[in-house]
Amino acid sequence: MKSNLPPLTEASSLGLDLVRALAAQLVVVGHGLVFFGIADIPWLQNSAVLVFFLLSGFIITYSTLRKKDSRIYEFKDYFVERFARIYVGLVPALLFILFVDTAVLRAIPEVYTYSDAFDTKTFLGNLLMLQDHPVLSSMANRLDAPILDVTSFGSGRPLWTVGVEWWLYLLFGWLVLPSRSKKSKIAILPSFMILAIIPAYNLMDGRGHGLTLVWMLGVAIVFLNARLANTVPKRYSALAALTFMAFAVGKLYLTRVAYDPHLALLLAGAMLFALLYLQATATVPRYVPTRSIRFGALFSYSLYLVHYSILVALSHWNP
Repeated sequence: MKSNLPPLTEASSLGLDLVRALAAQLVVVGHGLVFFGIADIPWLQNSAVLVFFLLSGFIITYSTLRKKDSRIYEFKDYFVERFARIYVGLVPALLFILFVDTAVLRAIPEVYTYSDAFDTKTFLGNLLMLQDHPVLSSMANRLDAPILDVTSFGSGRPLWTVGVEWWLYLLFGWLVLPSRSKKSKIAILPSFMILAIIPAYNLMDGRGHGLTLVWMLGVAIVFLNARLANTVPKRYSALAALTFMAFAVGKLYLTRVAYDPHLALLLAGAMLFALLYLQATATVPRYVPTRSIRFGALFSYSLYLVHYSILVALSHWNP
């Protein structure tokens, strides 16, 4: 059954890239303020994580269903694409963190506070996307076996979110895409349980207090955007987007709590109506720095992965 999703306009595509680029910068700024002793406002970078998960849920769902509509697109095709997209940034980032942390550890070991997470076990655990795995953590506590407990590698503190997204990707693809190899009744349940552990754990709990739910809001935006396209006047879409965003900013400012389902709903509303507005926009004005926005979006993932390690080194560098 085809989803019949409308194609994204150039304005919509550019708008999504702009949000992604700005969210990455927001994370860097938030952590930078902390490292250089200017301000400790974790809700700033945490709100950007919500935006990343909203975008991820939308983009993965939209692109997957469009490919499924246009050609034979199976889980193995999806897996290869997701694997390449994630690991082409993750592997260099892990090697970069290894290099930077080793340099800091040798030059100024007294300031390095990530020694417990800077080992081969954690490196391999991050490669396998096992960081903060609830089952392994529980087994480590029960069996008093710390080797089973995996956290983010070294100073790469943001790596935990990549693990959550990876398992969301796999579960989503497994559920919605066909496979030539017929799943036997015996294999279906174990496969589902393995893939669903982290998404289920993060549905209403986990680090981020419900990032799976936020990702699912991104999925919902795909279908609401298709359903409401060309039904809401452009000026009302703009007004609604600005209103939702104003309430989101106000709530964040008053509560100083980013990982909040109500805030996620407000951000999702802003994103939905902004997309409806952009879908009704025929062309992108010439004065918009299209190339800069695309460039910022292209490197947002790599920047997100390595910026924390760079800030660790810079904040303790004393020439």
